[in-house]
Amino acid sequence: LNPRTEGVRTLGTLWSSSLFPGRSPPDYNLLLNYIGGSRDIGLADLSEDEIIAEVDKGCRQVLLNEDAPEPKVLGLKIWPTAIPQYELGHLSLMKELEAAEAKLPGLWICGNYRAGVAFPDCVTFGYEHAKTVKKFLEKVTIESHDQETIGVRQ
Repeated sequence: LNPRTEGVRTLGTLWSSSLFPGRSPPDYNLLLNYIGGSRDIGLADLSEDEIIAEVDKGCRQVLLNEDAPEPKVLGLKIWPTAIPQYELGHLSLMKELEAAEAKLPGLWICGNYRAGVAFPDCVTFGYEHAKTVKKFLEKVTIESHDQETIGVRQ
């Protein structure tokens, strides 16, 4: 991650070829860069070549040697609203959601706005909530079965 104090527009870089071996030829590194964000909306006005130049400049400033070879760009994807931002008032909204869930058993409001926007946070939240849903459904099934059994005996 690159803090804004570094003076680069790139928000962060993943060394995909290190995380996932085999993603690039042996003599290359595959970098996935994130740039822009809610505090750099002017980036959307740049051409693809200008965006690539900004990313390259930032990488050379904080990650690469200045004399590193020119990048071989494999692709560029612009996501105008890619990473959600937690705006002012988000915590009170989360409290309202929790209150709504507490009032109505079986209601779960899930998404990246609950526990973090990073992929691992979303997966963890989903996995943990799946356990909660499973436990609830098992209880409801047992209660329903018990009621059917009682109804038959009457």
